[in-house]
Amino acid sequence: DSVPDLLVGAYADDDGGYDSGAVYILFLKTDGDVQSVQKISNHYGHMPYSIGSSEYFGWSSDSIGDLDGDGVVDVAVGAYADDDAGTDRGAVYILFLTTDGLTKSAQKISSYYGGLSSFFTLTNYDYFGSGCSSLRDVDSDGVLDLAVTAYADDDGGSDSGAVFVLFLTTDGLVKTGQKISNLYGGLPYTLDSSENFGYSPTIGSGDLDGDGVTDIAVGAYHDNDAGYYSGAVYILFLNTGGGVKSAQK
Repeated sequence: DSVPDLLVGAYADDDGGYDSGAVYILFLKTDGDVQSVQKISNHYGHMPYSIGSSEYFGWSSDSIGDLDGDGVVDVAVGAYADDDAGTDRGAVYILFLTTDGLTKSAQKISSYYGGLSSFFTLTNYDYFGSGCSSLRDVDSDGVLDLAVTAYADDDGGSDSGAVFVLFLTTDGLVKTGQKISNLYGGLPYTLDSSENFGYSPTIGSGDLDGDGVTDIAVGAYHDNDAGYYSGAVYILFLNTGGGVKSAQK
């Protein structure tokens, strides 16, 4: 209807399970009022997966553009405490929407689903899905890509954190990816233990340096540079392979 709409998470919604979570698609009027709404949860919106208790579906979410090319915007929703293959490893759901906000189909990305395990191994309490954000088309293959954070990843330090750049197919599967952490991706800074790099949703901030590749901002709310847990944000200039070309903390 030519009016932008809004995606809102409610990660502690109890539809079908305690704290299983939900998201709402709000169809807006030009004055910001809600014209209509569609909830997506265990009970509503034709969600094809069962969301477990304390999964926190909706902790993070973002519009990712029209991934499957049907003319309708699709969304990514994080559930950072999903238990596929272990405790609180996390997951992200790609939801392919209809024009009325229902889920036409979906693809879960976790240790069990979506092809992620072909490239990365999630461990207990990684909290993959704590942040998720559209990256546009980083590798220039004509398909939109996705950034997902895991703020308690332990590469190079307990709970130091990580970001995953996921190159997707049009059906939401992971074609390949690049992890950015203390051990991977060319990050020019050392992340401290308990820094929680990626706790805040990763922001696909556009092409800041004008090289044709989307750049991102990543929060680390327990960084200690200016005092105990004073916090930091990293601006990551990406290359087409999803690695860090350069960065500014």
